[in-house]
Amino acid sequence: MFITKIPNSKNSESFPIQFVTGYCADVITSRDHSLFKHLGNNDLFLNAIKATLHTSEKIRTNKSLEQTTGEIYIPLMRGMTDVPTRGDVVLLCQFGGINYYLGPVNTINNPNFNYDLTIEHDESDSNSTISELYGISPGFKWDPETVGRLEKLPNKKLDGQGLEDDGTEEFVADNAVGDFMIEGRQGNSIRVGQRGNFPYMVFSNGHRINMSRETLSDNSLISITYSDGKSGTLEDWFYTDDFNRGDYVGVYEPFNLASNITDNKRQIEFIDEPTDQILLTSDKITFNCKSNEFNISSLSNINLSSADNIKIYTNNSTIIESKNIYLGQESVKNSSGNSGGEPLVMGEQLRVILLDLTKALLSLKTTANSPAISGPPDPGTIATLSAIVGKLSTPQATPFLSTHHFIEKNKIQGK
Repeated sequence: MFITKIPNSKNSESFPIQFVTGYCADVITSRDHSLFKHLGNNDLFLNAIKATLHTSEKIRTNKSLEQTTGEIYIPLMRGMTDVPTRGDVVLLCQFGGINYYLGPVNTINNPNFNYDLTIEHDESDSNSTISELYGISPGFKWDPETVGRLEKLPNKKLDGQGLEDDGTEEFVADNAVGDFMIEGRQGNSIRVGQRGNFPYMVFSNGHRINMSRETLSDNSLISITYSDGKSGTLEDWFYTDDFNRGDYVGVYEPFNLASNITDNKRQIEFIDEPTDQILLTSDKITFNCKSNEFNISSLSNINLSSADNIKIYTNNSTIIESKNIYLGQESVKNSSGNSGGEPLVMGEQLRVILLDLTKALLSLKTTANSPAISGPPDPGTIATLSAIVGKLSTPQATPFLSTHHFIEKNKIQGK
């Protein structure tokens, strides 16, 4: 296969670059590989392969390939390399006196593994495993039945955005525009594409078994989706009826927050809105800021929810700066400005009131009295106690009750 011509610096003439298919017999994936050490621990050979050309007219079996002396080829592209595995078919070339490879070649259109179709089998292979027949590395898991090629199923609601069509599903399927996709060997992928005039990106790791597209039930998923304010909910992108092929709709529940389990009595109401959004979902998510600040900011509400506990650890202070702080939803002030809870007590203010009350009692004096009748407190004590009563007469007048921090009342049954 002749690709192009490049100038020959020696005689200023051009010569063809020819790619020839070959069989990958070994792969140097790290400096620890024995072949890397055999080649003198030279970094030139990182991600290099040992391969044999498909030029022999002899019958090619896995046994003959293992006995064939191969040559070393390094990646052709500088910044992006799809490193083969043992048994892959690759494209081989040489120019400037250096061997290069591209590949693996997509012989059976499967992202997991594409075996060498030119390999012949004989009676001696009857007891061999598939991996042995095609020389596949024992460190590679071949799952051709569970890891398949991604496709772009038609989505009538979104594929027609900004387009004129005849209203049929066949129009959407037959005139769809393909996405740019990077697919790994074990059900992971990056998709950059569009539906109609709606752009989107999906990063997925761990597709559902036998699933030819990303779903919200993938092991880990990041979806970046677009909306015009009318269409573009998560349901539109992932659950629309155009996806109903018996493999997904009706099998998996619509998306909801992980904390919204049945036993959780304090759930966040999740509303699937048509808006530009990023969804990040996985079994465990860790944000680790190694230096400087970690900021979370929103023009609207910030909601935190857990089906178990929320713990906050700090080496120094925990500072909450807010107009009002409410502990418990029912403690929030209503439209009339009244709280359904109790205001928290400010300790210093309470201390001053109790101190004044104690001093008044210590200095309590009574007026003259007969042996059978006690007289009233002296005027000074009456004045002091009257002042304390005035401070306790209404919540608004009570100085130790906070007007900014509130807590729910105790309940007999609990919540």
